[in-house]
Amino acid sequence: WYLYKVLRWGFIVFVFLFSRTKAQNQFLARNVWIHPDVQLAMDYLDIKHPESSFHASFKPYLSGYTRGFKDTLPFKSISDRRFLVPRRFFSASKLTWESTGLLNAAYLTSSSKSAYEWGYGSEHALLIKSNLAFVLNWNTTYSQLYSMGDSSWILLNQTSSSGTIMKRDRLKNTVLSENYQGYVSYNPGNSPYFNLQAGKGKHVVGDGYRSLLHSDHAPAYPYAQISAKAWRLQYHIWYAALKHQSPIDPAFLMNKYGVFHYLSYKGPKGFQLGFFESVIWAGSDSLRKRSWDPSYLNPVVFFRPLEYHNGSPDNVLMGLNSSAVLYNFCKVYAQFALDEFLLKKMFSGSHWWGNKYAWQLGLKGYINRHWFLQAEYNYVRPFTYSHLYTAQNYAHAGYALAHPQGSNLKEAFLQGAYRYKSFAFALQYVNRNQGTETLQENLGNALFKSYASRTREDNFITASENARNTQVAQTSWGILLLPHNNIWLKFSLWATQVYEKQKVTNFGTQISLSTGIWNQPVFPISQ
Repeated sequence: WYLYKVLRWGFIVFVFLFSRTKAQNQFLARNVWIHPDVQLAMDYLDIKHPESSFHASFKPYLSGYTRGFKDTLPFKSISDRRFLVPRRFFSASKLTWESTGLLNAAYLTSSSKSAYEWGYGSEHALLIKSNLAFVLNWNTTYSQLYSMGDSSWILLNQTSSSGTIMKRDRLKNTVLSENYQGYVSYNPGNSPYFNLQAGKGKHVVGDGYRSLLHSDHAPAYPYAQISAKAWRLQYHIWYAALKHQSPIDPAFLMNKYGVFHYLSYKGPKGFQLGFFESVIWAGSDSLRKRSWDPSYLNPVVFFRPLEYHNGSPDNVLMGLNSSAVLYNFCKVYAQFALDEFLLKKMFSGSHWWGNKYAWQLGLKGYINRHWFLQAEYNYVRPFTYSHLYTAQNYAHAGYALAHPQGSNLKEAFLQGAYRYKSFAFALQYVNRNQGTETLQENLGNALFKSYASRTREDNFITASENARNTQVAQTSWGILLLPHNNIWLKFSLWATQVYEKQKVTNFGTQISLSTGIWNQPVFPISQ
């Protein structure tokens, strides 16, 4: 075991020291990792080039779909297209192999406690010609950061946001997690417009900081995916093997399954409109035996009519995502998610519990190549994303698949970011009101409670009863130390204020040294 650890560390150090970047043709079948730097850069290009056929609302971006941009990226961390064009570690005529070392270390303090997190790993890719990719990355993380937030159930859970929990040290309050992600990706016939993919990873649908349709908040999951692009249309369907685990009963585990598809249209002058639909159903338990449902495997079918034909036993979510670029300066975006509704109740003024929907409205844009501003508002009705059968809620491994805080909330988000050469600055603010359950009543904020546990039918007004107000302000500074490996040194200051029955204020700092590959927001802005 010790020899294995020494060899693994030695290989990571070797990769850090000797890997180099070379110019090369762009690969078609490589995913662009979901990461804030990538999003800032792609937003910049999408806003500055609204006439392009690039669809910014589905992530991870496929490298073959980013070929239309002729402009250079605005930030040094990805100016050599680190995320869009792979770095060669070894290359022959039709074969490329890359390896990249991954590093993450953070120390966080608050008014009452401190915590640390550190981890290491590597990413490996075997690329054959330009249309076949085998990619695997792993990282091991030792973390105490869960103790800074709600740690009431993670000590019993099998999964953390860092991956599968392998070991717990209750004396040191440390959780050891292993995270493996990767995929096999193939573009038949070298076509940049059609892709087949299978692996373990995450997906995001939307243009905002939050997604009310599908976010990357939950841990990675196994999936199979088909992507196609024609004219101004782009279509994705992915089949996912999920897990049900509830904070209410962490020891109970069972399989669940989901199918998601997203069809988007990119019109002239930067207008984009997308239709999203998903269906989730639980696997076998003591009362029934069920796995993959063949009726949902058809890649070009609407799920809601099928689910209704089957007797409406499953959880279907539908939604729209739209955006428009204005004056090559900013982008207006919106989302609408529809879980369930009754038309006569929608406008009756009764605030019926079963009208379950969510919407988002936002604006983001660039003052110049360096300053980015964003404002966003999210509204989620009570009981949205929940289900009669809790194993069929819109969640995976104990984490929400849409908004991290579930439902019954109103939230405003503001962000300003600055990038210049190797320097980065960011300022973020969240103000959220959320109705929270009591011991006597389910008010629709908890995904992991059946909506059948409610005690009344009407008067469920969003974020009104037993409301909790949470405010988070955070500022961070960073400097890019190693552009080849995208290693950042960052320092953050944050303050939180939670008001429910009394006001609780907390202040903290965080310093981190990390490889910018995944989306890893600084605590507590990610909550």
